[in-house]
Amino acid sequence: MLKVINGIEYTSFDIGGKPVQFVVSKNMHNDSEVVHIVGNIDGVPVVRIASGAFKQSGDLEEIELPDSIYAIDAEAFWGCDKLRTIRFYKTSVAHSTNAVSIGAEAFYQCIALSNIETVKPLHLNGKNIFANCHSLEKLNEGNLVLGGIWACDFLNCDKLKTIHISGKSCKLWTDCFKGLKNLESVTFDCNTVRMPESVRRILLRLKIYCSANSSIA
Repeated sequence: MLKVINGIEYTSFDIGGKPVQFVVSKNMHNDSEVVHIVGNIDGVPVVRIASGAFKQSGDLEEIELPDSIYAIDAEAFWGCDKLRTIRFYKTSVAHSTNAVSIGAEAFYQCIALSNIETVKPLHLNGKNIFANCHSLEKLNEGNLVLGGIWACDFLNCDKLKTIHISGKSCKLWTDCFKGLKNLESVTFDCNTVRMPESVRRILLRLKIYCSANSSIA
């Protein structure tokens, strides 16, 4: 089932002929500066931003997402060079504070993006997610990511100074801190942190803090 609301196309995932979830599938008005994504359609939650849904939406400056969203797929906002703010608003959906999974290059070249306003942690699932987001300062409350950081996820994020990584087992990939020129601290709250030697040397140079229950492997 397809629904179009204020220029945004929503596609349903159906079971037994009935929709159980909606996905934001396409921005049909590339000239919109502010976009509001609805939290539900006829009581059915909106949970995902599909791959490329807002790709190169050149006039997009601000987007409001419901906290029912649990995934932003690859290249969802690729090349939205005027996008400044992503704001999550509260809904009554259960588990609305769960992490948001973010795919590869989801915000690639969003050069004006400065902050993501949410208490939800971010689960990074691909490379170059925030690459060339030169204005990025704030990922969420506490700059919290779950599970680790992939290669070049924050490439050339010149204003990002702190990152907090949490989860049972965390992994840092080669080049995960590449281009973070002003990074001051990375903190961990993980049972185990796995990383290559090149990343370990960067952390030692920054005198990284690890919580008492974190083990560097």
